Amino acid sequence: LKDADGESYVDSMILAAGWLGSLAVAGGPRPLVFFPGDATLILGTDAPGQVAELFEAAEQVYLEAEQPISPQGYTIEGAVIVPFDQAGPHPLRRLGLTARSLLAAREYHYQAEYLREHYEREQLPQCLGEVLLMDTPWGRRTTTFWSEGPSWELPHTDYVTFPVGDASNASDTFTVPFSTVVDAVGILPVAGITPVRYRADVWPAPEVLAALKAHAVDLPGG
Repeated sequence: LKDADGESYVDSMILAAGWLGSLAVAGGPRPLVFFPGDATLILGTDAPGQVAELFEAAEQVYLEAEQPISPQGYTIEGAVIVPFDQAGPHPLRRLGLTARSLLAAREYHYQAEYLREHYEREQLPQCLGEVLLMDTPWGRRTTTFWSEGPSWELPHTDYVTFPVGDASNASDTFTVPFSTVVDAVGILPVAGITPVRYRADVWPAPEVLAALKAHAVDLPGG
């Protein structure tokens, strides 16, 4: 469905109380809705035969939209509207995780552009981590690169990648789950920034880096 009258916003229908749930059929697949941008609404169900085509269409609209919103699909879990990747087990849940990663990369990119201008204007030596997309057998995942230097503000990604030698050598790195970095280093969210970033003011001590490297994960390409 596409709103063409310029007066209403069809992609806001998902917010109407009970609207998405009213599309559910007892004993059948759950409704699956997308609002990728440019007042476009994509409707279907989470029947395995439909999901891949719906996500592909939503991503195409999202990437080409003048006003992109989200490539993610939304469904219902009980009476609650939830992103597809948070809606419980599904044979194609990886597509929801892939959409989540793409959305994070784009939103953090826009945020970094704004913050970079702000810090340059204020003459603050602040490094801003970018979101990098990785293809794995489980769909796209996100990481950010943290190297030694001034204070960093890191996006909340799936992983964090560290250099182990020559920072210019992309293969000379190791990657750790983001939650492990939070536990080991104690980085905290920056107040007042959405989407959330974590401030890393001090480069980890050698023993902390060694502990992080011991928790490195091998992420095979997809």
